[in-house]
Amino acid sequence: NGDVGGLNCSDPNDFGSNVQVSIDKTVDVTQINENDSVKVYGMGLGAIKGQNAFGGDITTGGALGIHIMDLTTGYSNY
Repeated sequence: NGDVGGLNCSDPNDFGSNVQVSIDKTVDVTQINENDSVKVYGMGLGAIKGQNAFGGDITTGGALGIHIMDLTTGYSNY
């Protein structure tokens, strides 16, 4: 189903370089800021298809984030 061992999203302005991460409500997203480096440990969910805000069809990689670590601030959801 297209699962990958890793997703590299180093350029957020590259439309082919994004991933949707599903996270638990216990993750404090206010601790993750713009330009932070974030490491996500979880399970690949394969390709996710949907529509963007303009109604165009998109496909992106998906992951279930089990452990989120902000490498910039040190925040972790352990």
